[in-house]
Amino acid sequence: MPRRSFLVHRLVRQVAATVLSVFVLASTAGVAHADTTSATGDEYVTAPTAWATWTGKSTSEITTLLGSTYRLVDVKADSSGTYTATAVKNAGAYAAPAWWWYVHASVLDISNFASVNNARIISLQRNSDDTVNVVLVSNTGVYARSWWWYVGITTSEATLDWQANNARITSVIADPTSAGTYDVLMVGNTGADQRTWMWWVNQSVSNLATLASANNMRLIDLEPEGNGNFDAAMISATGADNVAWWWYLGWDATQMQRLADTNGARISRMVPYLNGFSQTVYAAVMVDNLAAEPRRVWNVLQTGYTQQGLSGATFGFYVRQIGGSAQIALAPSTTYEPASGIKALYNLYAEFQVQIGNDALSKALTYWYKPTDPTNKDVCPLDYANAPSNQSTTTLANGLKLMMSISDNRLTQSVDLRYGRDNVNA
Repeated sequence: MPRRSFLVHRLVRQVAATVLSVFVLASTAGVAHADTTSATGDEYVTAPTAWATWTGKSTSEITTLLGSTYRLVDVKADSSGTYTATAVKNAGAYAAPAWWWYVHASVLDISNFASVNNARIISLQRNSDDTVNVVLVSNTGVYARSWWWYVGITTSEATLDWQANNARITSVIADPTSAGTYDVLMVGNTGADQRTWMWWVNQSVSNLATLASANNMRLIDLEPEGNGNFDAAMISATGADNVAWWWYLGWDATQMQRLADTNGARISRMVPYLNGFSQTVYAAVMVDNLAAEPRRVWNVLQTGYTQQGLSGATFGFYVRQIGGSAQIALAPSTTYEPASGIKALYNLYAEFQVQIGNDALSKALTYWYKPTDPTNKDVCPLDYANAPSNQSTTTLANGLKLMMSISDNRLTQSVDLRYGRDNVNA
């Protein structure tokens, strides 16, 4: 749980504004290594975990939602005075021995807190009143990292700093107190933290997409400039860091959650900003949150949908042994309207009844057609009455074939009536 006082770290410089609209820099280092723990940052870890994002919340509401389960990885103020928070379960690969968060704290207080408590900032946002919002973690033992933070510096100064520190930038965000300056987080680019990386400021969405694709990078941080452009930090999506990831802009919080659920992803950063209609929308970066087998199934389904021109379709799955727990799942709590997909369940139940000797494929199966449209398989059987005058008969084998091969709704109803819906659902 965060303590309510003030806090964090090492070097802070405030400088006069120097306007620079676009800055591009790449620094390369050795082979990438995906992290097994979040000692450096949760954005480098893909171990499946519980996570949450909360929007439009007060600090007291966030504290309540965190409980003893979660810890924050990012907190950002929005235009209404509330906050958007991103959290992970504070356990397993994401466990931190200690962590803190503060909003509207002075730069000096945070610097002192970080020094006294040996803490490291992992999320930074400066407010227009010259205070900062931060999330910090313990920087001791195996969690210790060389790190630096700066507020109100130009891109030229940031370049000199990361070069002097042998560091890489993990977060860059426009400073609201002085145009053309930025607030920056860095970690040492050595050892297990060494990566090929890039950072960009004041870039259009299309430019960022091109830069990420052309350089085989994935975003780890994405921040709005306030003018329709964005700042970003990236790492090479190669080797062990070649993981599934996504980024989205301009959606509301509900849609961002839906996208994360559909992708089997975890939101690692979600930042509020105002769109051209003065509506609060979000920019989000997501990373893989599925184990290997459900991700393999996801890839199969996504490939199939894409081949049918349905890339980005919403889907899920849930597989478990009867009487057992889920083996693989994607968005298992999502309400699912199966439509004709339910026919596979009826077919399975019918085949099982045949297998155990309760039925036979050669037995007669009665169904009812629509009197005014007798050959239409796509009618809704609930739209007309079942009577002797519109009754027809086939075999169970042929009925199942018609139900599965051409999705005949009339035969589906007949199977439902034959066995009873409660029995099929049991």
